Amino acid sequence: MTTIGEPAPHCTFYDQDGSSVTVADFRGSWVVLWWYPEANTPGCSRQASSIEASLDAITRDGTVVLGASFDPAEKNDSFACDKGLRYRLLSDPTREAGAAYGVDRTGEEESSDRAARHTFVIDPRGTLAFREDATSLDLARYGEHVLEVLRDLKDG
Repeated sequence: MTTIGEPAPHCTFYDQDGSSVTVADFRGSWVVLWWYPEANTPGCSRQASSIEASLDAITRDGTVVLGASFDPAEKNDSFACDKGLRYRLLSDPTREAGAAYGVDRTGEEESSDRAARHTFVIDPRGTLAFREDATSLDLARYGEHVLEVLRDLKDG
């Protein structure tokens, strides 16, 4: 489980192209890591499209946006293509990263095969600056919400 103020977990993911990715690869930049339950489902599609609609404003200063799920890289690639996403979608098929970030729901009755919907922001030093259960957020406004969170963190 992650704690605000502690280093972000060091985990290896695979992006939709099959390349290995770690959050540490982006040290020196703010990183938004948003976990979603399953690619190409209605809620995740609204959330992904909302991030895409706000992407230019979010990334204007070099902030990196990464989506993550337990889906295979191929499914994330299809999702990115279907929705016209310009940011990377990360696959965690072993659930190691999901466990480190506290989003693996294995053992829960409902949706245990899917990641929990959470948002993490990692600062340029690689420290966890923000964590949020995004389950109850308005997914159609998710990108705007992330932009507000980033502004507060950077101004604070």
